[in-house]
Amino acid sequence: MRSSQDGLRERLLAVWHDLVRQGPRMALQAAIPASAQVILSGAALCFLARALGVELTLLTSVWMSAAVYVVVLLPISVAGLGVRDLTLIRSLALLGVSAPVAVALSVLLLTDPLLNALIGGIWQMSATLGNSRKLRVTQPP
Repeated sequence: MRSSQDGLRERLLAVWHDLVRQGPRMALQAAIPASAQVILSGAALCFLARALGVELTLLTSVWMSAAVYVVVLLPISVAGLGVRDLTLIRSLALLGVSAPVAVALSVLLLTDPLLNALIGGIWQMSATLGNSRKLRVTQPP
């Protein structure tokens, strides 16, 4: 058990040394796409909330989206189920939004990556099947 902890510690130190060696340039390269992702997630939350009749400002949506993202990353549930709901219920309750509406918003937020994964899976499968058909056609009988 001790050797695995030492190995993890060594890997974390190596990553830390790489970060320090590369300096602010690497942090900036990571911060720009991360910021864009947070803003787009906030915009999605804002639009989905409006579809349910809840008016949220973009700034409020961005902060809520960031809070949900942090909580979902905690290794306490599968795919953030439950913790996403609870985070939205509690944070939207501060704005006077009922729990059923908050849960509906949470389900909509969950369906977004699932729908994206489904589309990507179908696209990948069609590309794979298309390539296998081309291979069969081009092989001599």
